[in-house]
Amino acid sequence: MTWSAPAPYPSDMSESRSETGKNLKELRKRRGFTQSELAAASGVSLSIIRKLEQGERGTARLETLRK
Repeated sequence: MTWSAPAPYPSDMSESRSETGKNLKELRKRRGFTQSELAAASGVSLSIIRKLEQGERGTARLETLRK
């Protein structure tokens, strides 16, 4: 029997990250913000906004998402 490392995220988590990113992008556009403007307004780096929207990052504090 060989040992293999667990997957970093269950498959349903990657769907969740993707859905969160889609929702963030939709809300951002609906409110007329660019990614840069949203980053500045929320106090989050542009890189984080991009990663969240692309589903590459699935974690953000609830307080940050509310901004």
